[in-house]
Amino acid sequence: MPAMIASTRLQFVRCVVSLTKSIDGPEQEASSTRERVIVAALALFSDKGFSQTTTREIAICASVNEVTLFRHFESKEGLLKAVLESTTPKLLLESDLAAQWTGDIQCDLKAVAKTLLAECRRQNSFYRFLIYESGQRPEIQKMLRESLLFRRKRLGALLAHAAGPIKSRQVSPELLVSILIAPVVMRNLEQILLGEALSANDDLFLEQYTNLMLHGLTHFLND
Repeated sequence: MPAMIASTRLQFVRCVVSLTKSIDGPEQEASSTRERVIVAALALFSDKGFSQTTTREIAICASVNEVTLFRHFESKEGLLKAVLESTTPKLLLESDLAAQWTGDIQCDLKAVAKTLLAECRRQNSFYRFLIYESGQRPEIQKMLRESLLFRRKRLGALLAHAAGPIKSRQVSPELLVSILIAPVVMRNLEQILLGEALSANDDLFLEQYTNLMLHGLTHFLND
């Protein structure tokens, strides 16, 4: 029975990976190969853990050989780092952060919070894997720490642009990041514990949360 379950899992992952294969021609082959390996590793790491997943399994699921895997990522640790980087929201990778703002601060804050919540929803299994593995493996803890610090720095820059007038009131971008992230993380935790039905009210939650956050920030502007 365990062998049958494992086989079914591998078939499922291979099916998911097959959806990432490029149909645009040879010039897309290298990018497609890398993406397929990352997708396969993400699924297997999330399902089995880092130690229990072999590079051979990842290569099989991605329809490549192990030599190709190591040519792209050098090691399993290098592959994990690439997987971690691939889960960073595009919002935080854009070079021109200021261009992403509409000028409506509540709308902009809601868009950022919605992006972060969607990322939490999509990567739940992977984040649970990271939290567990980081307690077991110092190198994974270091990778996770570096990724989180990068995200906080980029998000801080994003919020600093929107909240320029607040900076003179001694409200640091780092504090704004914590104010924004903490309720989003708790919202996702509630969804995990209370069930899928909770996500149906996400829009209402985001609307009311950003409204409360904005009113709290305007206190500093009007003080």
